[in-house]
Amino acid sequence: MEYGKIIRQLILDELSLVHPEDAVPAQSLLTKVRTEMNRRREEGWLQLHEGKGENLVLAEWHDLVRGGWVAPGEETFETLQQRGYHITERGHQMIETGQRDPTNPEGYMAHSIEPVEVPKDTRSYIHEAARTFEGGFYRAAAVLAGVAAESLINKLRDILIPKVKDSGTREKLANWQPSSALKGIREALDKVSGRMDKKLKGDYESYWPGITRLIRTTRNDAGHPGKDDVDFQDGVHRGLLLFPCFARTMDELGAFAKKLTDSSI
Repeated sequence: MEYGKIIRQLILDELSLVHPEDAVPAQSLLTKVRTEMNRRREEGWLQLHEGKGENLVLAEWHDLVRGGWVAPGEETFETLQQRGYHITERGHQMIETGQRDPTNPEGYMAHSIEPVEVPKDTRSYIHEAARTFEGGFYRAAAVLAGVAAESLINKLRDILIPKVKDSGTREKLANWQPSSALKGIREALDKVSGRMDKKLKGDYESYWPGITRLIRTTRNDAGHPGKDDVDFQDGVHRGLLLFPCFARTMDELGAFAKKLTDSSI
């Protein structure tokens, strides 16, 4: 069992109760979380060794500190010697946007990626992209998200190649360059889009051009000097939010393409 996800959710639940202008009572907050973990252990919900819960709670707390969601600070001018924590602007954003946002990688994976049929390697790339985004390394996150998208593109390309008889389209599909493969996929699917059901055709026409362009453009820009990591924050964030829709559409397109007769396009 992944105790980290449970503990993080308990901490986030407690943080959501803290007023934006108030300091975070770290000790009492984490004591509540530890107590809840111990209660669940005693009632048999968790197979957790006694005493281990405290270390796990502290580990998740320090991850939130490291990720910039909470930061050390003083509670008031009158208690300058009393160390406390405050929720950062980034932390408030994470709490407000909920567990599906990429700023919370584990929640993002659980709510947005896990329900989608995604290959193991793609899942690994997008998880690492979310973790990198969480850490504020937006250029690296852009590259990883791009690799995740390309892995899905390559999977669909491999399904389509035997279905295509047009030599020009086959040549584009077989090209190692992603831009060429994308053109080949688009040419092939456009020829058979009339055979798609209404929903799949709508998703293909809506998600395919926009998301592939966004993710690839952001990734390509990340490989060129002259821009700071923060320049990629919005683009990567949008790409990660849209990725589940893209992945679902790619899976459905692959299932559709498998039913086509060889050399029928």
